Amino acid sequence: MNRLRRLGPVILSVVLVCAIGGVGLALTANANAKGEKLLVQDRLTMQDTLGSLGKDYVLFSLKEGLDYASTGTWALTPNSPADEARLQSFVAHATFLNYGASVVTTTGTVLDAYATGQGLPVSTDPGYGPMTRSLLAGQPDVSSVMQVGSTHVVAMGVPIEVGGTTRALFIGFTNLERSPLESYVEQLRYGKTGHGYVVDSTGAVVAGPTPASIGTN
Repeated sequence: MNRLRRLGPVILSVVLVCAIGGVGLALTANANAKGEKLLVQDRLTMQDTLGSLGKDYVLFSLKEGLDYASTGTWALTPNSPADEARLQSFVAHATFLNYGASVVTTTGTVLDAYATGQGLPVSTDPGYGPMTRSLLAGQPDVSSVMQVGSTHVVAMGVPIEVGGTTRALFIGFTNLERSPLESYVEQLRYGKTGHGYVVDSTGAVVAGPTPASIGTN
């Protein structure tokens, strides 16, 4: 009996330690769950922000092209010095579509073109597909990622209208390796090792953690 009395405080201490430990584990698990939930929420918020930024980038680029295409006078004839001068002026002052620009017929024949780099993608490049289909439906749109030499570009096309009729297409190009969108995405981090990507409709990278990732799937 005396022995039990001596062991009583010890047993009670063990029980208290176990109870406190259990509470501690429960609190830790709860804190971890809350922390993980916050991380998930932060990641989703960043994804939404990146998605919105990508959309805004396209909209601002299209507006840049549309504003220029709808002002002034276009000759819309092959190798027009006046139209080529207008294209050069646009590229020199553009914020987004500053790699190159072209004027093409509604059937895809290039009338005039200008590029600051290694030239423009050939008119038969399949990357034009999404943009062309939308333009034929009366909607400005963006191409898939295309490559000219070592440079990756996307094209954004808008109609050139004369008297309310689409007479030709104005197409602007952006160098993806040097785009403002790429500069932003390079700075994104999801936790310690996660990165953000913007991809086109085919899954090709438009902007990623490094310029080397552009164009990959």
